[in-house]
Amino acid sequence: MVTIDGPGCGVEDHAPECLCDVKIGEPTPILEDFNLMWGVERFRKGLDTLTVLEKLTKAHDMLHEANVPQPPRGTDEQRQLLFERIHLGVRVEVALAQLDLTIGDFVLLITKAVQASMWKWTLLDLIELQEFMADEGTTVRRVADTFGIDKTLVIRIFNLFGKKIEEGVDYRRKLTDAQREQVGLWTLENLPYNEVVRKCQETFGVQISRAYISMLAQKARARAAAV
Repeated sequence: MVTIDGPGCGVEDHAPECLCDVKIGEPTPILEDFNLMWGVERFRKGLDTLTVLEKLTKAHDMLHEANVPQPPRGTDEQRQLLFERIHLGVRVEVALAQLDLTIGDFVLLITKAVQASMWKWTLLDLIELQEFMADEGTTVRRVADTFGIDKTLVIRIFNLFGKKIEEGVDYRRKLTDAQREQVGLWTLENLPYNEVVRKCQETFGVQISRAYISMLAQKARARAAAV
């Protein structure tokens, strides 16, 4: 029941402010490194209102397009500037905004051609990749497995970010058969993959990738269907 005192929950004998039927879903991701989004933190006295609205609108559009692949639109010279800024430590999404480039321009910088699965990448993929690059324990193998991209492209990414190239051990062989089965059971509980990664790290002391979890999940579903 909706009342003038508040939204209510729809149950007639509950208090007007009751929200007992509200369900908490997945939290909305906050892209805290968006230069444009957080460049307008407050309306300051004397700041041109049209400029503020223009930046807010552009930030809104960028957030809207965060899950949409974007083709390149820049020149080779602009992409060289992008390379230099990233190599100097500028966040990718910030450098793209500063140079008015797209995700496709970053992908073209890595792939050198219109091919590979990176052409499906979105801005959120780039942000996640940068978290990997900031982790000292990140290896070529782990990035390749997590993002499902060719080792050659991963090495180019490491070079772009100025990160030392380390092959690393095959963490997949660290899990025993029983541990792999347990990971599969966790996926059958419909746990988010990042939660499965955390549980595996806490329980077995082994960090695994989403790609590996997906493979174990498929095997677990196949076994469950065969029972």
